[in-house]
Amino acid sequence: LEIYGWYVSEGWTANNTRIGIANTNTVFVDRIEQLVNNMGYNSRVQKQDRKDSQYKPCYNIWIYNKQLTTLINSSFGRGCDNKHLPPWVFDLSNKQLIPLMRGLFLGDGSKFITGGRIYISYTTKSKTLIVQLWQLLTRFGLIACVQHNKKKNAWKLSFSIRGGDLDDVSTWKQSDYKQRWRTDDDNIYLPIRKIEQIDYDD
Repeated sequence: LEIYGWYVSEGWTANNTRIGIANTNTVFVDRIEQLVNNMGYNSRVQKQDRKDSQYKPCYNIWIYNKQLTTLINSSFGRGCDNKHLPPWVFDLSNKQLIPLMRGLFLGDGSKFITGGRIYISYTTKSKTLIVQLWQLLTRFGLIACVQHNKKKNAWKLSFSIRGGDLDDVSTWKQSDYKQRWRTDDDNIYLPIRKIEQIDYDD
C-alpha cells in the first residue's frame, strides 16, 4: 500500500504503460525502488541534473506494467488536480492504513517546528484528496486545519503534535495547543466561525 501513497504524492503515469515517481532524496529513491522490486515489477531509476547547481538532482523511478498503470489511473486519479483515494481505502483498518499514509506524508508531507511546537502538514492541489486525508486522520484522533492558497491553487492541512515520526501516523499524538474542537465516540464538533443574517426574497 505504501507505493500507492508515493504515487498520489509524487507520481504520474505515461502512455498508459508506465508509472513515474520522482524524488530528490536518495534514501527515499532506494526505498521506492525496493518496494517496487518486492511487488515483482520491473523498474528503472533515471537521474536528472538541474540547470541550477544549487538544487539537488531529481531521480525518476519508472515502473513498467500496463495493468498496474491502468489500476493506478482508475483508482487514484491522473494529474495533480485529480488525485484522490478510492472508496476501498476507507474500509481498511488503521493498521493497514499506516503504510499508505507513510507514502503520502513522506512524499508531500512535512514535519517542522515553529514557536517551539511540532507540526505536520500535507499540501496538494486536489481538494478531494485533502478532504479525504482530513477524514482519515480523524480515525487516528487527529484534527487538522485546512487552508486554501488561492494564488497557488493549493490545499494544505496541518496540525500540531506532541511527538512522533513522519513515517508512522500511529505515533502522532495531537497537541492540546489552541484546541477548539470537541469529540465523543461518534462525532467531531468544530467551532462556528461566523453567524450572519442574509435577507432574501422567495
